[in-house]
Amino acid sequence: MILDAMMPVMDGFTTCARIRNLPGGGQAPVLMLTGLKDHKSLDLAFDAGATDFITKPILWKELGRRVRYLLRARQAELLLGQSMVSAQSII
Repeated sequence: MILDAMMPVMDGFTTCARIRNLPGGGQAPVLMLTGLKDHKSLDLAFDAGATDFITKPILWKELGRRVRYLLRARQAELLLGQSMVSAQSII
C-alpha cells in the first residue's frame, strides 16, 4: 500500500495507524510518501506503522525498487510463517 503523508481528508499517518488496527492490517506493507523532509514526519510514519518511507520528489526507479523489496520481504514473511507452522506440526 502506498500512502501520501498529506492527503485531503485524512493524513497518511492517521490512515496508516487505522489500517494497522484493522483485522489483518498489521501484515500489509505500507510505503509512506511525503514532501515533508523532517525527522518528525519520519518518526510519525514509523510510529503509525509504515514499513518504509520515501521523500518527494520521487525517483521513479527508486520507488519501483522499494515496492519490489517490500513485496519480496512480505513474501519471505509468509513463507517463514508457513515453514514454522509445518515444523510445529512435525514436533
